[in-house]
Amino acid sequence: MRKLKRRGQKWLGKFLPLFLAAFLVAGLAAVSRLGIFRLKYVNCQLNGLPCPLSLEPFLVNLHGQNLFAVTDSSLKNQLNLLNANFETITINKKLPDTISFFLTGRSPVAFMTKKASDQEAVYLALDNTGVLYSQVTTPDLKLPLILVSAAFPLNLGQSDLSLKLANLIDLLNRYYVNFSEIEYLSPEEVHIKTLPETLAVVDVTGDLPNQITSLQYILASIKIEEDLPLKIDLRFDKPVLTY
Repeated sequence: MRKLKRRGQKWLGKFLPLFLAAFLVAGLAAVSRLGIFRLKYVNCQLNGLPCPLSLEPFLVNLHGQNLFAVTDSSLKNQLNLLNANFETITINKKLPDTISFFLTGRSPVAFMTKKASDQEAVYLALDNTGVLYSQVTTPDLKLPLILVSAAFPLNLGQSDLSLKLANLIDLLNRYYVNFSEIEYLSPEEVHIKTLPETLAVVDVTGDLPNQITSLQYILASIKIEEDLPLKIDLRFDKPVLTY
């Protein structure tokens, strides 16, 4: 009797978790088919405002689908295919029949284009995370312009080049260095056209925060009656000023 009891306990200990897991899966599958979980309410906001009409077919198509059958990853992939300009996508599901989308759009910090191209100029919007996300023919002139040589490919998405440039722009803004244009010649030589007219040269492979700090200090130390340097080369231990 004791042996049979022990065998029964071992059998239960071994197979009971499997039975419970199978029962749980079957229960969820049955619940997911119930009509009460079919979506009736689909809400969407972009930057706190109603989503654009371009997303209406996607949103309408969700009506009647089961709340448990639509996964967040699948929905986000569909939205990104429809519009690559979303910076964040938050999805909230509320039982039994409501789903809400909260979207934020990307904002450009600069526009990037190729220097001296024979073709019509094309500009790519760069956001603060280093993503090139939108192609335009007329950039916002209030934002800085980034020029790169034809040797550097310009593709939508995030790259080592776009990350470096976004980091550079962030540092310039953080240290209140006014500038209108950046020319990327190589990682070791990047020209920054500061306002009103001084050209700064930095090396993005070096200690970039220290270089931008030095640039801000030099520009802030120049008195009104003094001449501005034509060029400040910050790639050395001691900045080189040219008048």
